[in-house]
Amino acid sequence: MMEEMIHRIVAREDTVLLVRGPHYPHDPTGTAAGRQRAFDACRVVSDGLENVCERLHVAYWKRRLVRAGERGSDDLLGDGLHISPLEHATVGELEAEWMLKAWHNAHPDDRRDE
Repeated sequence: MMEEMIHRIVAREDTVLLVRGPHYPHDPTGTAAGRQRAFDACRVVSDGLENVCERLHVAYWKRRLVRAGERGSDDLLGDGLHISPLEHATVGELEAEWMLKAWHNAHPDDRRDE
């Protein structure tokens, strides 16, 4: 299904797609086993997205998966799902960098002096 969606998006002229991988596995159970299942599932999704994107020549931002309690997990709000305002700003800046890289890779002759 993801592959079909990517085909639809990139079929449009001058469209550059950047796929962002998962970063914070969400576990609604709160158990160690649940956290591990969520982490493993995110890794499978990330690896699968990376393979599809590589095959279709689409930029993929593979993010490091953060386990609950690890450095970086403090970027989440108390619900363990939503990111903090500071993390939103950080992710926005990183996304902008990745989008520019993807655009420049797709349009190497369209670079403006930076």
